Amino acid sequence: MTLPALPASYRRQFREPPGFMNSAAISPVSRLVESRVADYVADFCSATGNLSTLLEEAMNRGRRGLAGLLDADVRRVGVTHTTGAALLHVAFGLRGGNVVVPEAEFPTNIYPWIRAMQAGLIDEVRRVPLPDLRLTPDHLRPFVDASTRVVAVSHVDFATGFRTDLGKLREAFPEPLLVVDAIQSLGAFGVDSAAADVVAAGSHKWMRAGFGGAAMVVSDRAVDRLTPTLTGWMGVAEPLDFQTLPPHPPAAGAARFQMSSDPVMGAVALAAACEVIRMAGVKSISRCISAAMDRLEEELERIGCELRRPWRNPGERAGILTFRIPGRDSAQVVETMRERGVVLADRAGWVRASPPATTTEESIGLLLEGLAPLLDTSQ
Repeated sequence: MTLPALPASYRRQFREPPGFMNSAAISPVSRLVESRVADYVADFCSATGNLSTLLEEAMNRGRRGLAGLLDADVRRVGVTHTTGAALLHVAFGLRGGNVVVPEAEFPTNIYPWIRAMQAGLIDEVRRVPLPDLRLTPDHLRPFVDASTRVVAVSHVDFATGFRTDLGKLREAFPEPLLVVDAIQSLGAFGVDSAAADVVAAGSHKWMRAGFGGAAMVVSDRAVDRLTPTLTGWMGVAEPLDFQTLPPHPPAAGAARFQMSSDPVMGAVALAAACEVIRMAGVKSISRCISAAMDRLEEELERIGCELRRPWRNPGERAGILTFRIPGRDSAQVVETMRERGVVLADRAGWVRASPPATTTEESIGLLLEGLAPLLDTSQ
């Protein structure tokens, strides 16, 4: 099977080594992100224009880019500092009730709810076991009741790569806010932002925009229900009204969820990243990642690796595949492969591969060549 081609304009944006298969951790940025951030810094160094205007324009470009990527009203879209910052806004905006969350979520989607409970803002955090590693309504249903304020999930699980159906979760639980950590899908696969009340996704993984920015998309009812507890001076309607003493009324829509000064560098990078994604389109990017995943599944199974595959159809799979080599320590496998030019990750006893859309036949070959000696039982 030949891996599908991407537009040359998109491929030219990236220069990671062929052995890079760690998109689910930290991805190399594009040339456009690099140049746009450098240009913005240069503008600030020269200070020839109105710096406040530069900041405002950069934030607006970031919001517009993300709104287009997520097919969302720009009024619903904010740019904050990290995925965790977005989720903390939600957690500390709750009053009473319980939050339902899978127990093995990435800590970014655990700590905000625990901290809000410790602060006395919510009554209980209900952590749901997933014995078959599949996040479905059936697993969550026994934990959701009339007091549930939030169902918090990851669109794609960081450890298994299982991709949950947000539409089915919305249909199953129409009353609580559906809060989605989409950092393992945004930029690589479609995200149904209309099904969620909050979508939070940082910039440094599949968006390939480095650190410093995150999308935060909020529904109207989330704005209505959440108290802007962590809203700082830039999250109010008139932040430059210094004649009126605080507190000022919060800004409309997603703009109210800002703790302090705007993450302008993150917004610059995200706007550029959205431009790069448009060069190929999310569908083409996801098709290339899926093709690389097909090859990885086939080849790793063929050479005797143990694969963890909780998905039952292609729609439940994203860009993460975890595997083990019988008799080999996962951390040592990852280190050995790094020495051989292949970048993977160790996650709780499993080796995690997360190929970018730019994965090539050479990439697959390097992986298999590096693993071969580790599978040689004669050694």
